[in-house]
Amino acid sequence: MQIPWGRNFTVILFICIALLAVYAPVRQQKFINLDDPAYISRNPIIQAGITPQGILWAFNIRETPFYFQPLTYLSLMAEVEILGVNPGRHKSVNLLLHIINSIMLYLVLKGMTQTIWRSAGVAIFFALHPLCVDTVAYIAERKNLLGLFFMLLALYFWIFYTRQENNRAWFKVYLAYILGFCAKPLLVMLLPFLLVLLDYWPLGRFKTGLLLREKLPFFGLTLVALTLPFLSYNLSPEISSLDAAPLKQRVAEAFFYYGYFLRIMLWPFNFAMINTYASISIWLGSVLGIFLGGLTFGILKNTKFSFLKVGWLWTLGTLVPAVGLMRTSAMAVFTPFAYLPLIGLLIMLVWGTAAIISKFKYQAVAISFCLVILLSMLTRVRVEHWHNSVSIFQHGISINKNNWLAHRQLGVFWVEHNQIDTGLQHYSETLRINPAQALIRTKLSRAILLSVAWHKKKGDYETALQRYLYFLQYQPQYAGSIYYNMACLRSRQGRILPALALLSKAIKYGFADQKLFRTDPDLNLIRTSKGFKNLEAKLNAKINSSN
Repeated sequence: MQIPWGRNFTVILFICIALLAVYAPVRQQKFINLDDPAYISRNPIIQAGITPQGILWAFNIRETPFYFQPLTYLSLMAEVEILGVNPGRHKSVNLLLHIINSIMLYLVLKGMTQTIWRSAGVAIFFALHPLCVDTVAYIAERKNLLGLFFMLLALYFWIFYTRQENNRAWFKVYLAYILGFCAKPLLVMLLPFLLVLLDYWPLGRFKTGLLLREKLPFFGLTLVALTLPFLSYNLSPEISSLDAAPLKQRVAEAFFYYGYFLRIMLWPFNFAMINTYASISIWLGSVLGIFLGGLTFGILKNTKFSFLKVGWLWTLGTLVPAVGLMRTSAMAVFTPFAYLPLIGLLIMLVWGTAAIISKFKYQAVAISFCLVILLSMLTRVRVEHWHNSVSIFQHGISINKNNWLAHRQLGVFWVEHNQIDTGLQHYSETLRINPAQALIRTKLSRAILLSVAWHKKKGDYETALQRYLYFLQYQPQYAGSIYYNMACLRSRQGRILPALALLSKAIKYGFADQKLFRTDPDLNLIRTSKGFKNLEAKLNAKINSSN
């Protein structure tokens, strides 16, 4: 059935206008300090634009900051070459890609199902869903946008292949798959799974068998994609092996992830871009697992509505990379993972609703209009949260005060902007929630020393002394040096006895710099005292005995 071009144009125009209006604030937004620095804001290779060295670097999995995604890096290099390093412009390019993806989704569904308004409904709800903001407004998620674009392009070519079934049409599909693989392997590796589902519905190719032979090359590249994360030398040290937690715990966490993602897809209120949890009880995971298992069984048993099976399996299957196969030191739900799975759920909802209220077309139009308005409002509010690092991570803490990763990134931001004490508060919260964060322990220690220097410069010695004691909680191996520096501060204050007591502790815990002990001007006020001379003799005797 041919669908009039005028209707296509209306749908495409609406998607363009709606997204440009809702996402208008991205043009004025800033980089954030999670992954953006590695991708562009502090990456000199990307900032140099297109260069021979940059092209070689993009394809070198041992050198790049993340796993194999050369097309993503090259797109950013080309962008810098044309637009310069400007976060608003980079986010605008992300928006353009999201517009294209939404239009491509419409064209793919319309081409496969020959239905215009249901296809348009899925595309429009996808375009305006608040979950997509965390991909569009996040420059580091360029890979997500490019990966989905090439996946949808492959599906579009698949429509023509199913009609012609010749080598030329098949190679177009495979070329799009390879390009998507070079943008985001862990997303595009799901394509053969989706091809099997779509062959079942709406293409109806199961009548001729599963036709696995034509998909074997796709599955081969998928196996390669699964190995890439383990080949990179630059994986985050927080990523642990598959046996980092007991199997029961990992299964419980996986079901929790599924439940959380389904909740924010269906009810996109009060969710953070990244949300961390210390642990999930096996009991809760079991309850969620039983519920999801029963729901899946009921959907798959239904023989009347094939779109329910395909939509549900699309959602569950494409969420697999998000449910904890690679685990960090504490659980983290990362919403950009929902960019592709959301499509499956929307197919279920739109086709299912159309089947139920097919006799009430005007009511369906009214409900759809209200949903579009609601989603637009929610999306616009969410776009505002992405102004900078403070706004997005402060929002994360407002959702979950124990979000250690949000506290960590706020600590980094405030220390870099010379708000040392504010940064210390967030670093401290990070370690309170997740004591295993060794890197943050180091960052916190450095921030404390910066705070000491700042308070010393102001003449606020009491606060500086408190900071030194705070430092010792995290780095007790430096007790000798810290007690010595505290003694110097007490000496500056003219408090001789406390200064001598601290010097004694410094010697006890390993301070052994005789020259500094004799010449440090900070100790001038106590150097003539009898106690100082006794401590000097004690230090000399200790050093001589050790020799």
